[in-house]
Amino acid sequence: MSNTVSLRKGANIQLPKEGLVTIEVKWQGEVELDISAFLVTGDGHVPSDDYMVFYNQKKDPEESVFLQQNKEKLVVFTINLDKLSSVIQSCSFTATLDGQESFRTVQGLAITVNSPQGMVHYEVDDATEERALVLVEVYRYQSYFKFRAIGRGFNGGLKPLAESFGVKVAEEEAPSVPEQKPTPSNAPIHLSKIDLLKKKVTISLEKKKIQQVRARVAVVFDASGSMSLLYEKGVVQRAFERVLAVAACMDDDGELDVWFFGSKSMRANSVTEKDYEGYIERTYPRPKIFSGLGVGNNEPVVMKDVIRNM
Repeated sequence: MSNTVSLRKGANIQLPKEGLVTIEVKWQGEVELDISAFLVTGDGHVPSDDYMVFYNQKKDPEESVFLQQNKEKLVVFTINLDKLSSVIQSCSFTATLDGQESFRTVQGLAITVNSPQGMVHYEVDDATEERALVLVEVYRYQSYFKFRAIGRGFNGGLKPLAESFGVKVAEEEAPSVPEQKPTPSNAPIHLSKIDLLKKKVTISLEKKKIQQVRARVAVVFDASGSMSLLYEKGVVQRAFERVLAVAACMDDDGELDVWFFGSKSMRANSVTEKDYEGYIERTYPRPKIFSGLGVGNNEPVVMKDVIRNM
């Protein structure tokens, strides 16, 4: 193998029999991606939840796959081929989108594998309406490993992606209260998204042996002027959803208490997983200079209110 090789979709190339391999995933634009690795057996399924590597579980039980770096628009995994369990036949690296975006809006999505033999590059340039992608895989072939460019997608997003690897994502019944009922066009995707976030939280709690702990969960959002772009991009909503998943697993009544603060503070309505969609947009969509919380950072005032009400 030469020092640098470019692969097309569906192509594969041989890797070393042993040693360290890094997988880098990069992209451009304003969209945010969740990048995960699924370590699967010969039947294509994970042996257990322990073999999902993602932002909240950064390694597998054998410590063969590590999530080394998880920055904005750059995620790096390291695979120690020597430590990879003999029951694991392949490691699939995936990407999922939040909200209603599709991969048509993702620019410059590229995957690079670095090994002692050189560098392999694959660019995903034909994705359209998919909302979840299996990007690439490292798999066993005879006595060595190979790297394959896949680029296969799921229009349904997180749920079909997770289930394709044997991860069970339970469906939730739509709530009977009219104002809490999601719209028919997006209900399955959003419900399964929260389910998967909860599953990731559950894995972390079980790892730390605190799955039975109950605690009141609250989140405080900075609504100062410097946060404006993060509100506009939906980053605050996505952060809210991740904390809500923690509340759904740990809080005694599954409610998340929410505060916003700038120069002043505001306690917002508590929320459950049944009514999370668009919460930030309808509660405090963006920092406001006038008729809002101001654009400063007055942490003491909000912390006093949190302590007083928790």
